[in-house]
Amino acid sequence: MFKEMSMDAARAGLANELTSAVANRILAVVRTGARLEVCAAAAGITRRTLGNWLNRSDHRDFALFQQHFAEAEAYAELAAVKVIFEGMQTDI
Repeated sequence: MFKEMSMDAARAGLANELTSAVANRILAVVRTGARLEVCAAAAGITRRTLGNWLNRSDHRDFALFQQHFAEAEAYAELAAVKVIFEGMQTDI
């Protein structure tokens, strides 16, 4: 799906390429409802890099990442709504 990070980049802690590992870290944090800055930081990238990836259309990997990102955001929103709804039910 995505590129694998080179060993040199992994050792240096650099994540400037969209790899499967980086994408998975970002998506896991997005599912919690965290802000973009937190999602980016968890993957070792800047908010600007994440924003660029979410806007790029020059490769199918970015389109796939954008789709997964939107699904993860929807999951987070639904999870939050569920908590609110359940809280309303116990207050009745």
